[in-house]
Amino acid sequence: MTEHCTFGAAPDQMGGGVLRLQGEIGLEQAKTVHHALVQALSQTSRLLIDLSQVTTVDLTLVQLLLAARRSAAEQGKALCLRAPGPSPIVQQTAAAAGFPMTAHAWLGLPIVEGKECRNEC
Repeated sequence: MTEHCTFGAAPDQMGGGVLRLQGEIGLEQAKTVHHALVQALSQTSRLLIDLSQVTTVDLTLVQLLLAARRSAAEQGKALCLRAPGPSPIVQQTAAAAGFPMTAHAWLGLPIVEGKECRNEC
């Protein structure tokens, strides 16, 4: 089974972490990705999500990220996407479904370098 999620503490030691999603992210992986998001948010005050290695996606990812954004806001935590942003396949799928990405954000989540992910983002 391919590992779809990896989490690690960010090297800046400012309470941040990086969750890397990779490979296929769809309905079959929803439980795994949801669990990874919940665990990562519980272990960090700033979570940076890396979608650059996602190769196949459906709207399950959009739903999971919107729920994670709401949870992070309720907990007073920062949730951001790692620059340069989602992989091209994620961008294409999302845009076709009506969720286009701008140069600086997607789904209300800022696209930033690691140290720029702050609670106010």
